[in-house]
Amino acid sequence: MVRSLKYSYGTGPDMDRPRSSINASWQTLIERHDIPARIARDGSFIISADDINAVREARLMAKFDEARAVPPILVQYGIQILPISRGQYILGPFETYQTLDYPRAHPQPIRIPHLDTLNPHDIHSEAEALLFLAQSGVWNEVFGATQVHNTLQGRRASGQFDYTIRRTDGTNQHISVDNAQIEIDAGYETTDAVFLCEAKNRHVSELHLRQLYYPFRFIRGRTNKPIYPIAVVYSNQTFYISCYRVAVEGEYNSLVLDRRFCYTLDPQTVSASMVARARALHQPPDPTRYTQVPFPQADNFALLCRLCEALAQRPLSSADITAFIGYAPRQTAYYTSAGRALDVIERHRDDGMLTYRLTPFGRRMMQAPLHTQRFLLMEAMMNIPCFYELIPILLQQRSVPARSEIIRTMTEHPYLSANTEVTIHRRASTVEHWLTWFVRSIDIWDT
Repeated sequence: MVRSLKYSYGTGPDMDRPRSSINASWQTLIERHDIPARIARDGSFIISADDINAVREARLMAKFDEARAVPPILVQYGIQILPISRGQYILGPFETYQTLDYPRAHPQPIRIPHLDTLNPHDIHSEAEALLFLAQSGVWNEVFGATQVHNTLQGRRASGQFDYTIRRTDGTNQHISVDNAQIEIDAGYETTDAVFLCEAKNRHVSELHLRQLYYPFRFIRGRTNKPIYPIAVVYSNQTFYISCYRVAVEGEYNSLVLDRRFCYTLDPQTVSASMVARARALHQPPDPTRYTQVPFPQADNFALLCRLCEALAQRPLSSADITAFIGYAPRQTAYYTSAGRALDVIERHRDDGMLTYRLTPFGRRMMQAPLHTQRFLLMEAMMNIPCFYELIPILLQQRSVPARSEIIRTMTEHPYLSANTEVTIHRRASTVEHWLTWFVRSIDIWDT
């Protein structure tokens, strides 16, 4: 069984269009309504769903759960979008996202319920992840209660409320909401509190605060109990749970992290001594290999791991991968090349169409428990000369080597010597990010 998540890429004409068409559609709206000038004059601009639908479906044009998904034209003008009613949105230079930090401590093993119809290694969606948590008893520990009642789920009208939001210039703006559509992945009530969950079945780097704050204001009118918005991320057989409190009810940007929890389906660990033994037995890599495979330039190693999870389900075209990672097509080339450098991803032609799939090593890795996946990726890094040389330094100082040390090591290799100083620094950034993942993936420092 492949122990990974399954992803749906969607079907139909809207999902098949490249992300750039959303950008082009916003370009049309910006020009048609002179949006930047009106924001500069009035501070914000209200646009109707009908106006958006005249160009492209508003549902696709107005929901960007991560900052990296925001169309470049909106980024260029510093514009964010928020719903204020079922048929209207407000545009302005708002601070709508908050970084999601992940705990570095080794996750606790989760109690796996023995139920025939609930397979812990076949979790497909956010809803199934939440079902598994409920049956595992995790909520009793997180909520500090013996009786936990699942009371909410699905779409609602938000009701009416006002709030202030922080603008990028440091000022605040007042916003009124009148029955905007919200979605609650799950709501729970105990004797003492209410908990509202926003779930993700993939690793994310930030939260769109709307997904936590709007449900909070919706429920605030129904109960006097404390309300805790919760972000649940399920990725790589691990549940990351961040519990927040709203410090000031009427302030959009006032979510404060209260508690964090981390649970894993794989209780096994990776130790520094295991890595040191593997490095000692590893043959020095052949640097000439990188005349055929580009040196990695993909900073987000967790995203590369998620791409492997997706490829464990089926081969993907370049367009599929671009839609999955949410970046520009150029980044697709970077991430597939990074996978090729690690020998986990390979190119394949199927009926004349170029696709990407897992290598035999990649398939074996994705069928392994999580700790084995991490260890195999560490060994794969040792096949790249500069990583082979930097890993002993990392193990000795128990941290990522200094950027100067990374650049010095990289410049010693002939396959990088022809590159400019700018390229060396850009590639050194990837090395630094990958080694950061490496350090965080070692559970026990016993060397």
